Amino acid sequence: MPASTELDQRVGQAASPWLRAGQSAALTLAHAALAAGDAASTVASLRRLARSEPRLHALADFAATRQTGLDRVVTLLASIDHDAPRDPDSVGAMFDRAVALDEVASVALYALGDESLLAAATDEIVAALTPLPTTRVLDIGCGIGRFAAPLSPLVQSYLGLDVSAGMVAAAQRRNRSFGNVTFARCDGRSLHDVATASIDLVLAVDVAPYWQQASVVDAMLAETRRVLTPGGTFVVLGWSYSGGEESDRRDAFARAGRHRFLPVGPAPTLHHWDAPVFLFHAI
Repeated sequence: MPASTELDQRVGQAASPWLRAGQSAALTLAHAALAAGDAASTVASLRRLARSEPRLHALADFAATRQTGLDRVVTLLASIDHDAPRDPDSVGAMFDRAVALDEVASVALYALGDESLLAAATDEIVAALTPLPTTRVLDIGCGIGRFAAPLSPLVQSYLGLDVSAGMVAAAQRRNRSFGNVTFARCDGRSLHDVATASIDLVLAVDVAPYWQQASVVDAMLAETRRVLTPGGTFVVLGWSYSGGEESDRRDAFARAGRHRFLPVGPAPTLHHWDAPVFLFHAI
């Protein structure tokens, strides 16, 4: 089979959610670039595929304007291994390296290193959570603090925690103008610096997969339940990197139930996100 045919099959599979379900173009291109290995191959493959699927012309045109960002995504992912089992300390070291390479791509490959694309994806999640009461928010695995700016005017307080010192430093620098926003490094095993029943909303965006790798899922669920007020909300975007959506749902619901969380549905449908979304209330 010609190499271009194999490549086109991989890129076509990555593009299918955009064609079928209206997934965001940036998220689709991030997957396509990872399948192709570089930006130029991504564009060339989409051009070939567009001969039989004309709708892909638009995606190919967009990819052609984003080649620097696509190559940045490939380079960043090549420099870190998201899938290897590791403890929280090595996760922190991995993200120290990632944030030094590219702040935006280090927290969201699908932003293609572009601040405006990251803001669009972030705002979509915030919009799905609003309207919010005056509330106290904890963002576990906050990265560069992408949620601080949109949430700051909506909430009483925002606390972002991350295992990466580099991420925390970037978050503090990027959000220094917000008086109700705080960031701190955590150990990735507990929330011991957060008071019991002091939080109304906990966000865990693309952090649970690393809990899985470090075998701290139950410890972090117990800690999350401890810091939440009764009736507080726990929002989880992404449960694992296994690729098994149904198995993820079964595991998430079973573990959450053991830690006194009640599933709330339906979860919002997000244009810029392609992993399961879970909403729980603390009971």
